[in-house]
Amino acid sequence: MLVFVDESGDPGITKIGSGASGHFMIGAAVFRSPEAAMACSEAIDACRGPLGLKPYREFHFSKNPKGIRLGFLNAVAHQDFDFYAFAVNKSKVFPDCGFQYKDSLYKATCRMLFEDLTPLLSEATVVLDSCGGRDFQRQLKKYLRERINKKDKVIKKINTTKSHSDNLIQLADMLCGSVSRSLNPDRKDRQLYVQVVEKRIKMLRVWPK
Repeated sequence: MLVFVDESGDPGITKIGSGASGHFMIGAAVFRSPEAAMACSEAIDACRGPLGLKPYREFHFSKNPKGIRLGFLNAVAHQDFDFYAFAVNKSKVFPDCGFQYKDSLYKATCRMLFEDLTPLLSEATVVLDSCGGRDFQRQLKKYLRERINKKDKVIKKINTTKSHSDNLIQLADMLCGSVSRSLNPDRKDRQLYVQVVEKRIKMLRVWPK
């Protein structure tokens, strides 16, 4: 089992509405087999040419225009994976709860997502986007192992990789961006992207309600 994880928005709870996002989301694209993961990666490679992109050009939701986003999502919509997302509604988080620190909010959101995923996972290899410095990456790996692998070995291995070199981290990014967009009532296209991949989206939990 392979799990590719990325985020959307920023984990700061100050300056919401003045440049900071209203939600911070972490999402996971879950593959039941290496073969399914490889097939999806190959589909992503194959869609670059028809979209007018050079080989290995990175897909990034916030940096890609509408046509690229839709072309990518249509290319992966029938692949064999499931997507799960956990979003923090930052406007409802109390400033003094400890989440005023970005690293704390990031780690807690990751933990809450994996707590929801625990019944579905078994000895999973988790691949994280290599955000932050090495110290933060080490802390995040240790934090997840300690919090999630309490009884059973839900997570077997945690790796980090650069998004530009991994199609499936880019998949997690594009799906996070699509789902996050659906939470923004000010966006006219808020449902445009999630409609393409709605069969792949198995969970979206927003906290606090």
